[in-house]
Amino acid sequence: MIRLHAQDDQQSWTVPAVSFAEILTLFFLSGFSGLIYEVVWLRMVVRAFGSTTFATTSTILAVCMFGLAAGARAEFPAPAFLKGAPPLFGTAFAFI
Repeated sequence: MIRLHAQDDQQSWTVPAVSFAEILTLFFLSGFSGLIYEVVWLRMVVRAFGSTTFATTSTILAVCMFGLAAGARAEFPAPAFLKGAPPLFGTAFAFI
């Protein structure tokens, strides 16, 4: 058991110790559920786009990256010095 104390010692919490095997089990279950979600998405996208591997894989990857970007943007808004950067980057990539 790990005992945590507050600054004023009026409150204390007891946190149960977690073994390495339990942590590995949680990582395994997390990865396994991610693979299940990927298979479900793949089967849904195959029905929409057909059975081309490139279209389905790129769609799943794009949706995953969009979810990561949207979550990061929602949690951490852009700083003030980057407010004009997206149009600048879009113009730069248009010329490439």
